[in-house]
Amino acid sequence: MSIHHGSLKRGRALSLRCATAAAGAAILLSGHPTLAQPQLEEIVVTARKTEENLRDIPLQVTALTLDDILRTNMTTPRDLNSLSPGLNWQSQTGGRIGPGRLFFRGLAAGARGDSKGSTFLDGAYIESSGWDIPFHYFERIEVMPGPQSAQFGRATFGGGINYVTRDPKEDVEGIFNFNAMTLGQYEADLFYGGRVSDKFLASIFANYQVYDGPDSWESPPDVLHPDGVEVQGTSTISGAIKLIYEPTDDARIKAHVIHTYDHDDPVLVPWPLDRDKNVTVTKPNGQTVRYFQGSNIHIETYPGGFPFLAANWYQIPDPDRRQESWRTSLSGDWTVSDHDVAIQYYREYEWSKAGGQDVDFGHFPQLHTGPQKNLIIGNQVELRVTSPQDQKFRYSTGAYYLKLTRNIQTSTIFDFVCQTVCEATGPQALFNPTAAFSPVTQSIAGYTGRITRSTTPTVVGNRRESVRNLSAFLALYYDMTDQFTFSFEGRYQGERVGLTNLVPNGFSGTNTFKKFVPRITLDYKYSDEGHVYVLFSTGNNPGGFNTSTFIGLPGSGTTAEDRFIPEETLRNYEFGAKSLWFDGRLSTDFAMYHMDWKNQAQTINFLQPGSTTATYAIVAGAGTSKVDGFGLSLSAAVTEELTLNGNISYNRSVYKNFCSTALFALTGVASPGRIGCQLINGNKVETVPPWINSITATYEAPLIGDWTWAFNGSYQYQSGMWESDMNFAKNEPQNLIHLSLGVKQGDFSFDIYCTNCTQEETPYRFVRLHDARHGPNVNTALSVTATPRRPRQWGLKTAYRF
Repeated sequence: MSIHHGSLKRGRALSLRCATAAAGAAILLSGHPTLAQPQLEEIVVTARKTEENLRDIPLQVTALTLDDILRTNMTTPRDLNSLSPGLNWQSQTGGRIGPGRLFFRGLAAGARGDSKGSTFLDGAYIESSGWDIPFHYFERIEVMPGPQSAQFGRATFGGGINYVTRDPKEDVEGIFNFNAMTLGQYEADLFYGGRVSDKFLASIFANYQVYDGPDSWESPPDVLHPDGVEVQGTSTISGAIKLIYEPTDDARIKAHVIHTYDHDDPVLVPWPLDRDKNVTVTKPNGQTVRYFQGSNIHIETYPGGFPFLAANWYQIPDPDRRQESWRTSLSGDWTVSDHDVAIQYYREYEWSKAGGQDVDFGHFPQLHTGPQKNLIIGNQVELRVTSPQDQKFRYSTGAYYLKLTRNIQTSTIFDFVCQTVCEATGPQALFNPTAAFSPVTQSIAGYTGRITRSTTPTVVGNRRESVRNLSAFLALYYDMTDQFTFSFEGRYQGERVGLTNLVPNGFSGTNTFKKFVPRITLDYKYSDEGHVYVLFSTGNNPGGFNTSTFIGLPGSGTTAEDRFIPEETLRNYEFGAKSLWFDGRLSTDFAMYHMDWKNQAQTINFLQPGSTTATYAIVAGAGTSKVDGFGLSLSAAVTEELTLNGNISYNRSVYKNFCSTALFALTGVASPGRIGCQLINGNKVETVPPWINSITATYEAPLIGDWTWAFNGSYQYQSGMWESDMNFAKNEPQNLIHLSLGVKQGDFSFDIYCTNCTQEETPYRFVRLHDARHGPNVNTALSVTATPRRPRQWGLKTAYRF
């Protein structure tokens, strides 16, 4: 199998299994000299913006080839988690629309709730997660944990993912894939390309994907949704054209266009039952709040029907979600005096519309929706000059420019409001869970009043965000001896960010953040089959704005400088070792690291000027955390037929100095000298699984005649995650099994497979929120919510190459 790893995460349950598998592979490899001598495939990556052998690069990088993508039925970034140790990709919506959030090596969202990594398309930064681009269009996916700012620039604080698209080859080739799965999922794609003349190569790609979701996830009929609502479904149509022009042997110009259109159904926002809240907290004012404690949080989304029929409350966000994107690039490569000169222009245009949110509080008809419209326009140019790579001293240098704008508008429609005043005729409270609704009479027990529907939206948010980034970079590589190589990579960047907040407060401002981000590496090659390295690297996460009108006023406790949220910084200290064993049949990749997270975004409360009780909040760079971790990945070509891959990684992420507003909201107790927060120093960082493990086996052998058969199986383990920085409760650990069995004859292949074969229910994403079932602005109704996992699916897949 050609999956090669260079980042890490693992769990106790699987660490012994992976170690046992690796030891067994080593014994098998060394103890049977009569076996054939298979070799692991070599893979070239561009993690340092130049082509290098994966095993030689002094970085942890996971490189997944197109064959890996097809073999493992990978379709979304979530599938990368199990095969890319160190990666924790979380879907915020469960659909293709939405940014998603990238975390690496134990890092989490923090107070700003943003990603700690970025995605790239052929080396160019993309503002979205890139989930809408079909994975079958990628020649390779490179997952790069650890700060990558020195080479990839902004927002690669914790790492990055680079999607490398397929180029047409010299020979004309085509491949057609068709995939049919249970739960109404279908996918079909076609790639066709090759050389069309002496100077031109061209390719086209088309893809269609649809997913309906399980019937049990449809909401029950009610007056708000008389036919019920289908949820969690997705539909995507995409296409791409690539044209390569080679005017001379030393020049290549490439034009590339990708277009995608997505339409997602409403997403689920499942909540656990209130009865799962097994602890009662009494605040100083005598108010009691129920919450979770221990490893007991369980969110059942199937097969028992609609997942949040808890006291007849449920929430359906984004009833109409659409997105369209155009990604175009024009690049050129020339050889000038043995130097490679490359220039790339990339443009991204993306609009999206989310229909808002339907909330049914105990079937009381006070529903509001918040439709949101987003427009993203980005332009970037990079110029890079690279010296010959066969010299003792090598370098690359260049400049980069990015201009990015986001226009975000949010509206509110109060829906099914009472035409006349709704008067309570009984003892029921407004959001009483016992209130029953009769869709026949359109009346509510305990309430009278006539219901109507409003269709006029009110704009409640309208803002424009802008980014201008200008960077210069330099990378130097020097072979001090045949064994020692010293590397220095650095980038100096100035990033000007702007915010025009037309609604609600009319704030407008700009700020420029300047930063130098280096990476220094010393690599020692102790043999032809192995090397060790030590490195120091830094990363930065872009800053932002606080928009409160109280900032800087006399008696506010803040100054004008508090208007700006500083950039977060990460310092990474790492030791790694890569080796080949048994004549290239076993590869190991080990790394251990320590990271210091500085200027961590943290919410701080202040008293409003002239008040002794009313507060306002800002986000400041006042927190610090640390991460200690290690990882090991192994690939073994046990025989010509059998390949094994195993990964183990562990991350211990701890708050060193952090004040939790969530803990104050729950307990009502603030730490001395603090307003509205409680210190949690020593707590573990939330939504971070300490252990992530996986083991994958691939077996391919002759069947009959010119037919072959193949088996692929994987087991993945992920430990539980804390629900919040309070560290009161964890969700359950996850155990995933995927299996496939197929046959191949010539250019035709056929596979039957299952994903999530054991019906694992642990959600993809797990986060603390206020519980909307208890009504708006009920700050004491703390709970958790999650992104549900797809149930078990069976599938049939065919592929034909021509």
